Amino acid sequence: MAKKITKADVAATASSEEANVFVTALQEKFQRKKRTPEERERLRKYLAQYSPDYLRSIARRVLIDIMKGPGQTPTYGAKSKPTRRPRGKRAARSRRKSAKP
Repeated sequence: MAKKITKADVAATASSEEANVFVTALQEKFQRKKRTPEERERLRKYLAQYSPDYLRSIARRVLIDIMKGPGQTPTYGAKSKPTRRPRGKRAARSRRKSAKP
C-alpha cells in the first residue's frame, strides 16, 4: 500500500524566479563540457552547500514550470496569447446556403 504523504514530509516550493536564479547560476558556474571525475566532485561540493529541502523545493518548482508549458511561465509572460491552429481552405470558405423555394 502507498505511504500517505503528510504536510511535514513536503518542503515548501520555491518561486519561479528563485529557481531561475539558482539554475542560471549553476549553469554559469558549471558550463556544459565533458564531465571528468574532478568536475563531478566539484559539482557535488557546490550542491552540498545547500540543504536537501532547499534543493527539493528548487527541483519541485522546475518540474511544475516544465509541466505548465511555455505560455504560462514567468519567462514568457503570463499574458501571452495562446497559439491558434492554422485554418485550412475548407474552414476559410463560406458555407453554401441551402436553396429554399
